[in-house]
Amino acid sequence: GAVKAHVPAVGKTLTARTLLLISDVQFVPLKRIPSFKHANGERSRDVGDVARTAHVVMEAKKSFKKLTEKPQPLQKLVELHLTAAWDPYKTKGDMTAHNTTVAWCDTKAFQLVTTFDCPLETFGTWMRTTANIFKTDEMIESREILEMVDDVTSIVYSSYKSPALGVSKRDAVVMMVKDYKTADEAAALGLPAMRTFIDAGVSVKHPKAPEKKGYVRLKVFCAGYIAQELEP
Repeated sequence: GAVKAHVPAVGKTLTARTLLLISDVQFVPLKRIPSFKHANGERSRDVGDVARTAHVVMEAKKSFKKLTEKPQPLQKLVELHLTAAWDPYKTKGDMTAHNTTVAWCDTKAFQLVTTFDCPLETFGTWMRTTANIFKTDEMIESREILEMVDDVTSIVYSSYKSPALGVSKRDAVVMMVKDYKTADEAAALGLPAMRTFIDAGVSVKHPKAPEKKGYVRLKVFCAGYIAQELEP
């Protein structure tokens, strides 16, 4: 059907059946866009300008959508850590467990708090070593780095053993950020002003790891570690 759009290159409100590319409909190639009439009956001589301007608008909308939809694992983990109403759940030795309700699902989020007697870099290096994940999670079956986005961000595929007889195996594709922060950078995030290491992850999709038969794809809303140096 016809749409109305205000196009800056022309500066008039136009009615046309060929300007659907202004809306969220797919882009129509320029050669397929015929001339059209203004509401006053005059035929436009600026169809090319209109089409090019509309195309720019659509590309800008697509870029903005991609930008705003980009996962932010680190920020999401820190926000959950700082803003959630964590309730004490259980204490064992020097480890305390807390839980809280979250907006994205019915299952509660859990937080474990403890102290490691080692330098921050030792903890960070250990966490950044892929092989060590098999030492912390006995259910993990395999792990593969699908893509290195930058120096601290990777897309990782993990598969997990069946949790019980007759239950399908699980897998997940997660964007992981593993990064060190100075005291000032930590403070800027809202954390105590201490040297910090953050390991954060959220689920994403990746063409190298489509869902496959025999596995149930897990949705990782937010997971990770925040380690802060208590003393040098």
